[in-house]
Amino acid sequence: MAENSGISWTDHTFNPWLGCTNVGPGCDHCYAEKLVTTRLGVGWGPGAPRRRTKPGNWAKVRKWHREADAFKAQHGHYPRVFAASLADIFDNEVDQAWRDDFFALVKETPKLQWLIVTKRIGNVKKMLPADWGTGYSNVVLIITVVNQAEADRDIPKLFETPAQRRGLSVEPMLGPVDLCEHLGMWWNSTMGAFESVGARMNTGRGNGGIDWVITGGRAPS
Repeated sequence: MAENSGISWTDHTFNPWLGCTNVGPGCDHCYAEKLVTTRLGVGWGPGAPRRRTKPGNWAKVRKWHREADAFKAQHGHYPRVFAASLADIFDNEVDQAWRDDFFALVKETPKLQWLIVTKRIGNVKKMLPADWGTGYSNVVLIITVVNQAEADRDIPKLFETPAQRRGLSVEPMLGPVDLCEHLGMWWNSTMGAFESVGARMNTGRGNGGIDWVITGGRAPS
């Protein structure tokens, strides 16, 4: 499952494997579960075997990398690749060898801008490759937070995780989510604008703040 994408914030999607388990309210009505189970015949949930995608699928990523300079000349940026739209890279039920293969591909394609989206930030540190260091320069580590409780619980974990760039996917947004405290900002009602808290901005945040915020609502059922 590697393809061009209609998603506005990426250019391609790549799935090294298929399948996942629902872990929170943001997983209700999951489009990936419906697609994987009904159209692709892959199991879903605890104990359901994940299915690795075929070598030809992985080869497409290398093709995108070979064509990356031409893509940038046309679009003004290197190709963005969303991983994984039908899985989670940090799924507990995925063999670490598969994950190692995935990260080897990411490292092999430095001109691709990898957008790794996970609902499992608590797993990330223990599942990163040995040479991760402060993060690969071509990766944005993005976590899903769909409500205030998830934001307050998981954003501090994201800041404690080494990454060159970080992001939030507030999708589906299931209620108001105030990010001001996490971004080191406060609302100055006199000025009618946000202001930086200053030194507080980097407290516990490793080597940076938030570079991306993706938002989206939930379609009516």
